[in-house]
Amino acid sequence: MAQMTPQISELLEKALALSSHDRGLLIDRLVESLDEGPAEEGVEEAWAEEIKRRVDDIRSGKTKMIPGEEVRRRLTARLESSGPYAGVRRDRTALVGGTRPHSEKDGKAAASTKNSRLEDPKSITSRPL
Repeated sequence: MAQMTPQISELLEKALALSSHDRGLLIDRLVESLDEGPAEEGVEEAWAEEIKRRVDDIRSGKTKMIPGEEVRRRLTARLESSGPYAGVRRDRTALVGGTRPHSEKDGKAAASTKNSRLEDPKSITSRPL
């Protein structure tokens, strides 16, 4: 890990003293600032083509949609039956991408939106569940 300058160290100390919510806002803004430069040539067009292709596949019936609960069930089964922790029940939040508060009343995960950087759509591959 790179050495932090005194300025960065002081800034980190102040940031860690913020509430969880405020740290999240700060993180979102810092991540957004990394994307302020111009997009690589052709990326926007490639994504537009990929989105159109995917929508067309859904509308034509070529691609079968799977309800979210079914995806979670399959992932849970797969994770519980393979890997170094086979047989160990995992917390549901780990399966859906991080910490998500659960309501004790209904047991459902609260919705969460995270910013993510765009990848070149050609680098994404489909794998059956």
